[in-house]
Amino acid sequence: MKELLERLCSRYLLNLGLFTDFYPLERDILYPVCANVFCAADTDFDLGKFSDSMNLIKGEPKMLSSFRSTVRPLIASLMSVSNDPKGEMERYLNCYELLRKYFKDSEPLALLSVLLMRVIPFEKAEEHIRRGRQIYDRMKKEHRILTTKEDVASAVMLAFSDKSDDELIEDM
Repeated sequence: MKELLERLCSRYLLNLGLFTDFYPLERDILYPVCANVFCAADTDFDLGKFSDSMNLIKGEPKMLSSFRSTVRPLIASLMSVSNDPKGEMERYLNCYELLRKYFKDSEPLALLSVLLMRVIPFEKAEEHIRRGRQIYDRMKKEHRILTTKEDVASAVMLAFSDKSDDELIEDM
């Protein structure tokens, strides 16, 4: 166990250092998360794959500004540990378009599309998104001042719960 922890810590610090060295002007607040993506995939930071993924996001005309914003290094990290970065990007975009049927364009929505495509197949996404919209509307009704567009992701994640909408709102 100790050897595994030491190996993970060493890999994490190496990946974090490489991000800092190669991309000093990007959103460095995300670098610890990006470094963890590579650790979770049990791989080292690959500058070529990461740069290719960053360029895919930047160059794709369908990629909306929400993907090109401060979350781009994180999304590029997730794409670069994939065997099919371009396919991943397409999945994220398709889910994002589905989310936009129910919610307004935002940076949290871009991250939510990535998260959803990592936990469920696209075919099941709409039922969770639809229920997430219902939960979000209830959150807004019950807590108008406290509920913002950043809460969309929480509402959609709550849609995975077995609890009823009433129980979820009561818990909040």
